[in-house]
Amino acid sequence: PGNPARKGSVVAIYATGLGPVNSPPEDGAINRDGFPQPEGRVLVSIGGYSAEVPFAGGAPGQVFGVFQVNARVPMQPASGEALPVIVGVELPSLLAVSPTQSTIAVK
Repeated sequence: PGNPARKGSVVAIYATGLGPVNSPPEDGAINRDGFPQPEGRVLVSIGGYSAEVPFAGGAPGQVFGVFQVNARVPMQPASGEALPVIVGVELPSLLAVSPTQSTIAVK
């Protein structure tokens, strides 16, 4: 709450479990050039509103399996100290979403 995101700004969300990737490296590899990207479409909701996702891929410098999802904070939600953040992955036969206990402060 002491450092809320501004509406329209891009925030980085770190996640695991985004499903299969386009070019999986060896187990234990570090994400470097050509970050692996999820095969499914990554979706983000902040405060109940869809957020633009300009990037979703391997978190730079982290071990394979840790993803960085950049999301633009929507303009619609009311400001608050604990707006819910949901990350999902849409594959042809599956929609998987994160638990709802993650939050972000927005002003």
